[in-house]
Amino acid sequence: MICKSVSNEQYHDGQKGGDAAHWTRAFVMMGFGAFDVHRSLSRTMASRFYNWLRSPAARQYFFSTHFWGPVANWGLPLAAIADLRKDEEVISGAMTTALAAYSLVFMRFAWRVIPRNYLLFACHATNATAQLVQEGRFVNYWYMGGKEKKEAAKKGPVTEAIEAAREEAKKVAAAK
Repeated sequence: MICKSVSNEQYHDGQKGGDAAHWTRAFVMMGFGAFDVHRSLSRTMASRFYNWLRSPAARQYFFSTHFWGPVANWGLPLAAIADLRKDEEVISGAMTTALAAYSLVFMRFAWRVIPRNYLLFACHATNATAQLVQEGRFVNYWYMGGKEKKEAAKKGPVTEAIEAAREEAKKVAAAK
């Protein structure tokens, strides 16, 4: 007996098989057949999503500002992410601070509005993160010695050789 009220015959539903088949079915029933369960769950989720896409609710969502507003707004975080590769000298501290504050405020708005606008929230969370990283780069470059480190790193062996030659030329000119 598997449990009080279910015998082996009732459990197997008349299916033939040895102990391996029995334990495989038992593990699947207990949730250990993750692959099979995942596959059926994926199919169920996909079919539910497909059915939702064909519904009037989906059309209403895709033709509303709850969808197109955040889609249009994704230009800000994409530009901020692209700017992460640019030189620190071109970062505007005031604009970066304003954009970070704007995104933090509208993250709260996207969370508090009913129904919650997760797409807008994700957009502003991405933008706030990118702007705060930019702000860190700005502060490091202008106020924490990043500019001096960068200028010192620019001197390569050729530049050092040219400077050494100039110093020698000054010494020779001074000696005459």
